[in-house]
Amino acid sequence: MQLKDNYEKFTKLIFILLPIFLITGPFLPGLAVVLISFYSLINLQHEIFKKIIQDNVFKIILLFCFIIILSSLFSNDVFYSLKSSIFYIRFLLFSVGLSILLLKFPNLIKIFLYIGIVTLLVLFLDSIYQFIYGYNIIGLEKHSNRISSFFGEELILGSYVYKLVGIYLVCFILIQNEIKYKNVFLISLMSIAGILIYFSAERVSIFSFIVLVSFIFILFKNLRKTLFLTFLIIILISFLSFYIDPNYYVRIFLNTYYDILGEYFMREHIVLLRKTILMFINNPFLGVGPNMFRIECLDEIYKIGINDYCTTHPHSIYFQILGETGLLGITPLIVIFLILNYSILKYFLKKNKKNEINLKISTFLIIVIMINLIPLIPSGNFFGSYINIYYYLPLGFYLYSKYEKSQN
Repeated sequence: MQLKDNYEKFTKLIFILLPIFLITGPFLPGLAVVLISFYSLINLQHEIFKKIIQDNVFKIILLFCFIIILSSLFSNDVFYSLKSSIFYIRFLLFSVGLSILLLKFPNLIKIFLYIGIVTLLVLFLDSIYQFIYGYNIIGLEKHSNRISSFFGEELILGSYVYKLVGIYLVCFILIQNEIKYKNVFLISLMSIAGILIYFSAERVSIFSFIVLVSFIFILFKNLRKTLFLTFLIIILISFLSFYIDPNYYVRIFLNTYYDILGEYFMREHIVLLRKTILMFINNPFLGVGPNMFRIECLDEIYKIGINDYCTTHPHSIYFQILGETGLLGITPLIVIFLILNYSILKYFLKKNKKNEINLKISTFLIIVIMINLIPLIPSGNFFGSYINIYYYLPLGFYLYSKYEKSQN
């Protein structure tokens, strides 16, 4: 019992430090996933665990975990592919463990939010410093005239902020009655997040943030005035940056236009998608195996003329899963995406909404998950451990919000 209690305390610490861990690279976040997923296993007898495993989404993801293992077993490099598939279930267990942790210790939400806000503030100040001087407080320089702060050569500052700000907003709503100056707090949170995403010049993150804020505006009427003021602050900072550094205008607007219509998109992105389709045609049911795109891409049978190009993944989770796991693998993903959209639509069409705030929070978390799965949005490697944390973290909070009602 003492050992379990100590492990529980350690798991709580790991969770609240996750926003900091995600800045350090893949090791510490990956370790956090393993520890929290193991926490779910030591709570197998918890009543919420028993309810969660009956959830349809849980069953679909569990089925997906078995499908990708099967796909690996039929790949050309079984051992290499299995490294990405055999332990993929840890992310699902991470969500379950997180929900149980929050249900048992709801005070962690407040601590997680405050640590997240402080982390964003540090990133904000460091990014301003890097914007002015060309390097941050520990000497990391800008890359391609883009702000990256402590992420260095990894240009993922905007992605980091966007994928966490929705979770922070949920935490804020859950504990807002405990915050003295909640309007100031919310303006600070959303303004810092928006400015950081803008500074990063990551167009996917900027687009996703705009979509997210739009849904916040629709769902939470009491936050509209605060969000409008936040929007004005972000617009003002954006125009000032255009004046100080025209590269932001070039990157966000002109380069987006040329990437969609220009030669770069045709020559590289389209080549990768064509290669993925060829992999699917040759292996329609189980694909070439999880994380095998980088290897199969070099095969002569997938060469695309003189403009041939290879990388580790095709920058689209749907195309990657289609090529690497075939029809059996892509079907669960499509089903989950349809379920998410159905749930969102069902909420907006529902006239009588009981426990409206809880329902709004659950719906908003579904929206957060759904935005991450929008088919046309470019993405990282689906089987990378780092990106999956961002997929399954909001799922953990959703399971908490869903089953927290059943405890009250």
